[in-house]
Amino acid sequence: MAEIRVTFEDGAVERLPAGIAAGEAIRRHAERDGAGRARLERAVAARVEADGSTVVDLTRPLLRDCQLAPVAVESPEGLDVIRHSAAHLMAQAVKRLFPETQITIGPVIENGFYYDFKRPGGFASEDLPRIEEMMRAIVAEDLPVRREEVARGEAIRRFREMGEHYKVEIIEGIPDATVSLYHQGEFVDLCRGP
Repeated sequence: MAEIRVTFEDGAVERLPAGIAAGEAIRRHAERDGAGRARLERAVAARVEADGSTVVDLTRPLLRDCQLAPVAVESPEGLDVIRHSAAHLMAQAVKRLFPETQITIGPVIENGFYYDFKRPGGFASEDLPRIEEMMRAIVAEDLPVRREEVARGEAIRRFREMGEHYKVEIIEGIPDATVSLYHQGEFVDLCRGP
C-alpha cells in the first residue's frame, strides 16, 4: 500500500497509509503524544496543508504528503464548523417537520448561521420551538455524517428527484466536474464541508 508523509503541528513526521482519514491520522499521532490527546478530544475538523491550506472534516482521506493539525472546537474555525453543522441540522429538522419545504443555502455568518427556506405559507413563530425540539431529537439519534463526492450531473439528477429545485440551480452554476454531498440519516445536502 502506498504511504504518505504527514507532518504534524509539533514537527513530528509520520509515514501513514495513503487514504487514511484525517481524524484517524490525528488519533494515531495523539497516541504517541500525550499532549495530543487533549487536542484530539477537542477536534471538530482538521487543517490540511498540501497545495494551500484547507479545513476538512475528520473523515476526509489524506491522499498525498501534507501538514496536518486538528481544528479545536473553541477556535474561530472550529466555531464555524459547529455553526455550519447546526445549519444542516436545522435544515434536516425543517424537512422532517415540513417535507414540502425547499432548501436553498445555509451559510455561517459572523455571529451565527442561517438557512434559507421556501415553504408554502412561510413559517410562524410557533414553528420555531417545534424545529428546535426536532433538532434536539435528531442530535439524540447520534446519526453519522458521511461525505460523498459525485459527478455534477449525478448531483443534479438526485436533487431533481428530491424536488429540490433551488439546489439544482445552485449545482448548475458550479463549474466543477464533481461536487460534495453530506448525508445525515435521510437528509442529503450539497456542501463543500466541513
